[in-house]
Amino acid sequence: MKRLFFVLLTLLAGLTVSAQDIIIKKSGASIRAKVLEERATEVSYKAFSNLDGPTYILPKSEIFSITYANGQKSEFVEVKDQPGRPLDGKMRYNFWRGRLMIDKTIVTKEISHLYLSEEAEKTYQRGHILRSVGDGMIAFGVGFALEETASALLQEESLGSRKLAYYIGGGLVLCGLPLHFAGMKRINAAIADYNARHGFAELHPSLDFGLQPHGLGLALNF
Repeated sequence: MKRLFFVLLTLLAGLTVSAQDIIIKKSGASIRAKVLEERATEVSYKAFSNLDGPTYILPKSEIFSITYANGQKSEFVEVKDQPGRPLDGKMRYNFWRGRLMIDKTIVTKEISHLYLSEEAEKTYQRGHILRSVGDGMIAFGVGFALEETASALLQEESLGSRKLAYYIGGGLVLCGLPLHFAGMKRINAAIADYNARHGFAELHPSLDFGLQPHGLGLALNF
């Protein structure tokens, strides 16, 4: 009975999530919404978390795309947003946000193709996936080990009794680190391509973790 309840709850949650529209702004921010009307120069919507609340109006000039609940997608791209006329500034990677940035403007992975060349875009998307998977493994490994440590302390058990948990957590971290660095290497390569094409080329040292000529370890590349 509990398992059936859990399955029904999961299905209900999935239906709820799929019923929402997603508005992506050109700033990179995303809005979970229920779009009411799309007019010539603006879009009206309600926040999905408060459908009985106020109606918001958003100028189309601030919108990059809208993905509707039925899967249909509308993009609002002006000529000035196309590659060849990029934002004025050097591209960099905000590590904490996990996003590309040009000057102070966030460039999400949904709109990165507007600024990167076709090859650099493929490189960036692969790098983003590798880094995300690697970071997820690292976070899960560290969290798992910390949770087991806290549990052992609360139960007044020896930390040695949680060796298996530490092996699993450490293994996840060791597997995640190469993926993280491999992803960052690709992301930095895509950024370097953009900056080189727009007159911002400069030397960027990178730290790689993986198989080196003398074994497994870190390498600082220039």
